[in-house]
Amino acid sequence: MALHTHLRAGDTAEAVQKLVDAVRAAGGDVIARADERDKHPDAGLTVVEDPAREGIDVAVVSLSPTDCFDAELTEAWEAGVLESVLP
Repeated sequence: MALHTHLRAGDTAEAVQKLVDAVRAAGGDVIARADERDKHPDAGLTVVEDPAREGIDVAVVSLSPTDCFDAELTEAWEAGVLESVLP
């Protein structure tokens, strides 16, 4: 699994650690670029140069509800993300 977070790393540190722990418990690994590792230095991420070249086959994407996007932007994001992730 590859990890990319937003600029608010402090707000996501606990969730990132839970994710890493769960993936590792299931026998997987969480890879990230060095800049992501630097945002989450205690998470134990495996650093790679280009996560996309590592053969990532699953993505989890979300629009943060704490950013309070208006309805129009939220609707556009939801429509766009479906186009980008569904075959």
